[in-house]
Amino acid sequence: MITDNFGLQSAGSFSIAVLALIMAILQAIFYLRKPQFVWFGWSAAISFSGMIYAIGIVLEYNAPPGSMNRFGGLLEYTAVIGLIHCLYGFSFSYLGLNGKRYHAIAGVFHFLVLVLLWAGEYIVANRFVARDFIGLPRPFMEAELGPLGPLFVLYAILASAGAIMLWIVYKGPHLQYKGAYLTGMVFWIGLGIHDAMASLGAPAFHYVMEYGFLGFSMVVLWVAFSSFVDISAEDKYRVITEFANDGILVVQDGKMAYGNRASSVLFGRPVTDEVAEDFLDVVAPEDRRKLMQHYNGLLRSDDIPDP
Repeated sequence: MITDNFGLQSAGSFSIAVLALIMAILQAIFYLRKPQFVWFGWSAAISFSGMIYAIGIVLEYNAPPGSMNRFGGLLEYTAVIGLIHCLYGFSFSYLGLNGKRYHAIAGVFHFLVLVLLWAGEYIVANRFVARDFIGLPRPFMEAELGPLGPLFVLYAILASAGAIMLWIVYKGPHLQYKGAYLTGMVFWIGLGIHDAMASLGAPAFHYVMEYGFLGFSMVVLWVAFSSFVDISAEDKYRVITEFANDGILVVQDGKMAYGNRASSVLFGRPVTDEVAEDFLDVVAPEDRRKLMQHYNGLLRSDDIPDP
């Protein structure tokens, strides 16, 4: 007899969900304090999606076959779409790339996928299967994939690989934390591919992507906190620099974090309108190479040539 009685027999994923919620709140606070840095907001959305994914796993593992178990599966796949969309949003905003076309196209596509997911059994069926995962004391019960389920899994794998390639091929100025981000993403997405193969019935361990998400989210939180501390320290000197006669432009990770009034006069337009944009946008094209040599020399603390 199929029932919906819920009994918490494993709290591992539940703990991940709680940690993800805490990280989402912290990152949202960073974003509300510094909304010009849009990637703070995307990082909060990634953590929130990770929380939804972990909750779905909790429901699937602890609820017997029935509506609650299937609801957990729907949450799991909804979170996958959210994680993909937010990962690209985070990448575009942090790297300073124009993601408007992606969000316009992917936004519509992801909305249609969610409609198919929740409107019927196209992606998640109302039938259940027992997975004998390695290391679990009992079978893991979950809803079977619907006719479009394998295509959904394939899309998730390819989209995740595309996000990694976006960071690998990027050669712009925002490279300070590139290694940390790539390591976190490869670990997270690698575990996600493991989970994708498990959902197709391949021999595997219990679903572990939420642990990979936790590792990546910790990297994001560390970078967000470090950036927030740096930006807050700069704010202490804002009053002094605002009324200075010399043009002062604060550049962080290749983006303009602050420009005083004198710099606006120097560039002939309000620099504050360009906050969080690439600082090279306000430099004449013929001077950009020379300026970047000087800028990179400052970052390396080498002997700086005369500008």
